[in-house]
Amino acid sequence: MHTHVDPYSLAKQHVPHVYKVFATAIQVRPFVVCAVLRGVSFDAPRYKSFIDLQDKLHQNLCRQRSLVAIGTHDLSKIKVS
Repeated sequence: MHTHVDPYSLAKQHVPHVYKVFATAIQVRPFVVCAVLRGVSFDAPRYKSFIDLQDKLHQNLCRQRSLVAIGTHDLSKIKVS
């Protein structure tokens, strides 16, 4: 059985992103990993499927978010402070 896999690659970062983590968050989850995905578009069904997958990960692998919490944000709507 052959499975098609889309090629993904790491791109050089043109503008550095700075992620601030509050000390109170570090007490709960001491590690942070961030990724910026470009060229991804969502229609309503695809977005719902993505959120459903995120919820399943939270409930299972993330142990009801006690180990990991996944956040999905539209980078174009995040304001720099």
